[in-house]
Amino acid sequence: MQATHGVQQFGALGADAQPLMVLSSEEADDESLVSQVDKADIVYFAGGNPAYLLEVLRGSLLLRKIQEGLESNLIVAGSSAGAMVMGERMRFRQWTDALSIVPGVVVLPHHERASKNETARDLRHETTGRLTVLGIDGATGCLSDGDGWRVLGEGEVTVYRAGEWSTHTHGEHFEIG
Repeated sequence: MQATHGVQQFGALGADAQPLMVLSSEEADDESLVSQVDKADIVYFAGGNPAYLLEVLRGSLLLRKIQEGLESNLIVAGSSAGAMVMGERMRFRQWTDALSIVPGVVVLPHHERASKNETARDLRHETTGRLTVLGIDGATGCLSDGDGWRVLGEGEVTVYRAGEWSTHTHGEHFEIG
């Protein structure tokens, strides 16, 4: 269902979108399946269970192909669990190392449901000072544009660092380094 929705969304934008249905570690290491990444301009990780997605991707041929693609302008995007696994760390029931596709970042999706003050207090004890946490509301995106980050969509992106937080809305630019 998630893949079909993603194909429809990207197709509506004019893309020739194709699903890559990788649902197991074995499939993530299947050269005949993951070789499709070699021809892709964009790889999009859909939502779902972040712990399972992390388990499937960690150390896989698919992840290596994505990392190689990043060196030659592959765009990688994700929503919900797909965004969570791209950071350096993630919090899903407990803190764990993620894929570090975006080093130094932690993503908290569906952030419109969270108390910013409570989140800042919790994060101050759970993360190191080198991590930046991005709390991203639903229907909202955060795009790295080479010079920093830009917010797209209806909601806010809350940036947490060292117990402090700031919010940014559509079109706003911010830096995290």
